[in-house]
Amino acid sequence: MRLLKPEVEDLLKNKEIEETKELLETFEPVEVSELLRSLSLSQKLSIFSVLDVDFSARIFEEFETDEQMEIIEGINKVRKAELLDELHPDDRVDFLQEIPKDLKEQLLSIMEKKEARETRELMVYPEETAGGLMTTEFIKVKKDLTIKQVIDRIRKYAEDVETISDIYVVDDNDILVGVITLKDLVLSNMRRKVKNIMQPRPVSVPVILDQEKVAQEVAKYDINTVPVVDERGKIKGIITVDDIIDVIKEETVEDMLKFGAAGEHKMSYLKQSPFLLARSRIIWLSVLAFVGITVGLTLIINTAIATSLGAVLPLIVKRMNFDPAVISGPLITSIMDVTSLLIYFTLAKIIIL
Repeated sequence: MRLLKPEVEDLLKNKEIEETKELLETFEPVEVSELLRSLSLSQKLSIFSVLDVDFSARIFEEFETDEQMEIIEGINKVRKAELLDELHPDDRVDFLQEIPKDLKEQLLSIMEKKEARETRELMVYPEETAGGLMTTEFIKVKKDLTIKQVIDRIRKYAEDVETISDIYVVDDNDILVGVITLKDLVLSNMRRKVKNIMQPRPVSVPVILDQEKVAQEVAKYDINTVPVVDERGKIKGIITVDDIIDVIKEETVEDMLKFGAAGEHKMSYLKQSPFLLARSRIIWLSVLAFVGITVGLTLIINTAIATSLGAVLPLIVKRMNFDPAVISGPLITSIMDVTSLLIYFTLAKIIIL
């Protein structure tokens, strides 16, 4: 994508809007997001203003919160509302939970009522739980429908949901009772009923389950999506594998920070400034510095004493009519072992006090 940068900059400079749009929309959103990171803010905003809103939303979802804030603050009110409405519910919630409360309410107020209400409902759940990860954009069907009716429904709603790989089956009270894979649908007779081909009792997770345990369940059963249910078994949403990958990354970074005694940070570990990381682990750095100074001084003093003993002790032993080669080595070693410990603890006491 870096090779594409000069071409995109020339198109923007010459105000060739339609050409810019056509070029960028031949790439994946994640690829375009990488390109945009190398452009100036004004160029990013120009691109966001010309791309179709659904494509812009997918690019926006690839950005970090600080990058998303740049875009939101730079585009007009109408475009803001369109972009927010087009985001996947879970990604929209992730963004809104990271920004100041007054701005959050301001953005919610300009959104479509349905999307705003849905977003507020999702924001009730703690961030690091199944409820905080799930999206409400999925397809659910009743068990008495025919395969043809289900496929018709998929065709109608496919563009509005995150995935169609798994279709969830519910009863009249929205209680989860089964799941059908897209493969099962394609291979089945159009006249058959859902209840005849569905897999009963699908794997699900409770809405309050911690995100790390959710990731473990997905890995255990090797599934791409997992339904989220409340205490009654009513399906509330689904979690897709891309969100699970994000959880694994987040938990890995958190473990790295804990291992390094650097606490917890919202920002990626590799994006932390050395000063911030040093400040967060200052206690451990102080302890290590203390140990380092004490050990260093001990080595210097020990070296001086060992050198002196190595020169004087053989002379003393020889005057006592003993063989210096036999006695000096073990004697110096024993003396230095005791002396080293005494020096180390004495220095440690002096430094601490």
